[in-house]
Amino acid sequence: MTTEEELLHLNNMIQEINEIEGYARDMDANTFAIEDESKAAIMGCMQRIGEAALLLKSDNNFHDKYEHLNMEVLERLSDAGFNEKYEISAAMVWNIVEQDMPEIKENLHKTIEEIQSKEDLT
Repeated sequence: MTTEEELLHLNNMIQEINEIEGYARDMDANTFAIEDESKAAIMGCMQRIGEAALLLKSDNNFHDKYEHLNMEVLERLSDAGFNEKYEISAAMVWNIVEQDMPEIKENLHKTIEEIQSKEDLT
């Protein structure tokens, strides 16, 4: 996978997190649990983050180069679209949104900076 492709996938993941933040703004866990439209939109964003992570995984060296990204967690987000089918609670999804997304976003930015820094050196 080229550096440009890596950056594209990472930036797409950040864009999806930004969308999640927009949907989740002014929400709490109770509101999230009953707002089906917002819940579906957030789970769709999470699913696209997971799909991008799976694409990055196709480059076997990516995980080794950027160990601070928990690729297993990111990949599992691809299952978010199947939330209700597998009876995963809205509380679990909300916990990911509220607790994990800020750190994930920070690590994605860190990874982008590392990639761009390496590119500047070449």
